[in-house]
Formats: sequence, structure tokens, C-alpha cells
Amino acid sequence: MPLRRLLCLVAFLVVCWAGAAKAETRIDDFFGAYKGEGVASDHYGQFIRSKRDFELTIGPLPGGGFEVAWSTVKRKGSDPEALETEVSNHRTRFRPSNRSGVFQDVDNGIAFGPGPITWARLEDNLLVVYRMEIDGDGVGEMHVYQRRLTAEGLELLFTATRDNNQVRSVRGSYRKLKNP
Repeated sequence: MPLRRLLCLVAFLVVCWAGAAKAETRIDDFFGAYKGEGVASDHYGQFIRSKRDFELTIGPLPGGGFEVAWSTVKRKGSDPEALETEVSNHRTRFRPSNRSGVFQDVDNGIAFGPGPITWARLEDNLLVVYRMEIDGDGVGEMHVYQRRLTAEGLELLFTATRDNNQVRSVRGSYRKLKNP
């Protein structure tokens, strides 16, 4: 009988802990400034790997929304330590949608108009930002930024697909610097 009670207690604690862990992560758990690095793998033609340096800020907006601003320094060519670089900067503001854990871009584009269509999803300790653009020929390109909370900051998995073919992936990590 004591073993059965112990097993029931353990099962109860596991269920409570799992439920509490899911409920605990909120968008403001991601708020802060981050710096990191990673490695990109390009899949166009010749397979190329290159180093990336990242900066990221996630902060609050009025009404329960948030803003994500990031920059990436990309090393050019097949040498991951190349000195020639290209910098890309992005800023997106999200507001809550009518779906739990889903956020829509405040300035969303339209499918065949200028600008990307962007939305975000929060699930457990993962914040996913989707960014889709359609070119003049109707070919879609989707960028997916998966940022997972860790004890030190965030882990990143980025994938880019064009016309349903993967063209690039980036794996990296961010170190949290401070709260906004």
C-alpha cells in the first residue's frame, strides 16, 4: 500500500508540474536584450556555411503586444571567418490576436502587396516568428525564427524556404544582457 500511495503522489506532482510549467511561460519572459552567434548553412547551389553574429531586443508594447528588433551580421563567401560582411536589420511589432498564444503584426502586409506577412506564436518556452513574402512571379519565401528560452538566454533555429525548398538554416544561441 505505501508504494501505491507513493506512485500516486509522484504522478500527481508530475501532472501538476507539467501543467504549471506550460502556464508559467508568458511573452514577457522573453523581454530583454540579447547578443549571440551562430552558423548558417546555405543550400543554394554549392553548400556554404558561414558565421553569423546576432543582436536581439524583445520588449513590451501597450495593450499586451510586444516588439522584436534584431540585426544579423553575415560573413560573406565560403570562409566562416571572412572579414567582408553584410548586415540585415528587422523590426516587427505584434499585438494579441483573437487566438490564445498567437500574435499578429501591427503593420501586416497583404498577400500580393508590398511588405511581408508576419505573425508570431508562443508555445511553452518557444517564441516562433513567421515572415512570408511573395515575389512578382508568385513564388513564396517563408522565414521561420524559433527562439527557445534557456537558462542563459535563447537558442535559435532559423529556416528559410523558397517555393517549398529549404534554402538556408541557422543555428545559434543568444546570451541575455539585460531587461528592457
